[in-house]
This record gives sequence, structure tokens and C-alpha cells, in this order.
Amino acid sequence: MSEIEKFGAAGWPIKPSTIFPGEETLHCPKCDSERLSMVSLGGFGPGGWRQGNPNPVHQIECNQCGNRTTY
Repeated sequence: MSEIEKFGAAGWPIKPSTIFPGEETLHCPKCDSERLSMVSLGGFGPGGWRQGNPNPVHQIECNQCGNRTTY
């Protein structure tokens, strides 16, 4: 039986964690690391970019290889 691939934020794959046994976590699609950073860059509205404005921009970045996706 083949395992179904799972995807999470920004389409990055979800796989079993090596850091937290029994848990699943996001992995970098480039180097397969699970050491990632996720941030919200806020949204654009009256007064410019700030948290709480509509249509926020998010970013996920691999701490190992630097691969980054903004969504």
C-alpha cells in the first residue's frame, strides 16, 4: 500500500517528524529539513503595511538551506 503525500502551508510537504516522534510536520521541499521559520508580514491597507490589515502576506523559510516561499 502506497502512502498518500500530504501538503501544508504554501504546498510544502508534511512528513513524519524526526524531532518529535509520532508527530507530523512541514518539511522543506528542497532539502527535506524540518527546521523552518514561519512569519506573517502583515497586510496592506490605510497607512501602509501592518499587522491586522486585510490580505496578509505570509512567509515560510528553511533554516537549513534558505529556501523560501511567500504566499
